[in-house]
Amino acid sequence: MSGRNAGAPGFWPTVRLLLGVSLRRSIGRQRRQRQLLRQRAGEHAINWGGWGYAPIFAGMALFNGLAGVVLSNAVMSGERIAFEPQGRIIVEDWFRQGMSDPTNQAPVRAR
Repeated sequence: MSGRNAGAPGFWPTVRLLLGVSLRRSIGRQRRQRQLLRQRAGEHAINWGGWGYAPIFAGMALFNGLAGVVLSNAVMSGERIAFEPQGRIIVEDWFRQGMSDPTNQAPVRAR
């Protein structure tokens, strides 16, 4: 049984071979696409496809930031809802510090 597998390549050499072949195929496909573009549009054709990555990247970064803000707001709302039945109110740190400082309070007006 071991004699049949004696000449078989190992796992990593097989992976390296497959990756090398796929790289050569992709380079060949890119060359062929450039040839077809030049045939269709003339000799000085420019492929603008690479410029699409910048707006996509910026849009995904914006989307990720907005998702973080939404998630943070959802967590804060959940905390407020969880403590409300106990008679507690969750406030921001700056508000709590302002309320505990007696010099920061507004004067009471008599009517």
